[in-house]
Amino acid sequence: MPFRRIHRVGAKPTSLRGPGRSLPQPLLTDRFLSGIRTHEVFDAVAPFTCDGALFDGSNDFLDRDIAGDYTSNADSKVGCISFWVLMTAGSDGAAGKFFGITDGNLDIYRTAGNKLNIKLGTLWNAADSTTTITADAAWHHVAIAWDGGAATRQVYIDGSADATSFTGADANFNWTQADHSIGASVSGSQKLDAALAEIYINNETFLDLSTSVTKLRGADGKPVSLGGSGAAPTGAIPRVYLHLDDGQSANELNLNAGDGGNFDAVNGSLTTSASSPSD
Repeated sequence: MPFRRIHRVGAKPTSLRGPGRSLPQPLLTDRFLSGIRTHEVFDAVAPFTCDGALFDGSNDFLDRDIAGDYTSNADSKVGCISFWVLMTAGSDGAAGKFFGITDGNLDIYRTAGNKLNIKLGTLWNAADSTTTITADAAWHHVAIAWDGGAATRQVYIDGSADATSFTGADANFNWTQADHSIGASVSGSQKLDAALAEIYINNETFLDLSTSVTKLRGADGKPVSLGGSGAAPTGAIPRVYLHLDDGQSANELNLNAGDGGNFDAVNGSLTTSASSPSD
């Protein structure tokens, strides 16, 4: 039987693992076409990978006490926050803050009852999630979206809508503040005992999670690429996108790929978590 070698090559692959990281070798398959055996070569695209940073609950958090407000920040009625969290063993029953702001009106933390409490000033009055996030050795995805003008407030945990009862007003949220924090309040209280990954804060565009949560969390339950600057979900660069490449130092989590500017040097010393949501 005659033998003919055919290379069928797709688009040039782009690494999702960061600079200097290699892709798998192209895939080689055999196929018979009209009695002629062919080799087809396809470029393999590497799966998206990331690392998580461990906040120790005693020393570690990020803030902008020195840098001040986010670059080009503005108040708004719309936005979306997304992050991955792995609660540290033994942390159940201890409150810890994910995000804080100078006037205290951005308040997203885990309660002593292991639920998510969310407050966005008068735009979104404080309320607890019905879903608990416990130290179960698993990574969990949290997505929060809001449109004050449409009275829309959404919470999705691990890809499913949470039946939280929220109230709020049709008003701008006061984002323009002297300090913003992650992993504790701006004063350093309520430190979080957990690992975080893929932190995304967008205060300019509403992302309807009922149709678009897969732009933040894949159908396989793992992170998806948000793009180098975090613009993939909405087409606009968010205020904050904190990402760690596989093997990158956890103390570089303060480097912001979004357009709001870097956080100050890490308070304490972050370490890379033993597992990642992309594992």
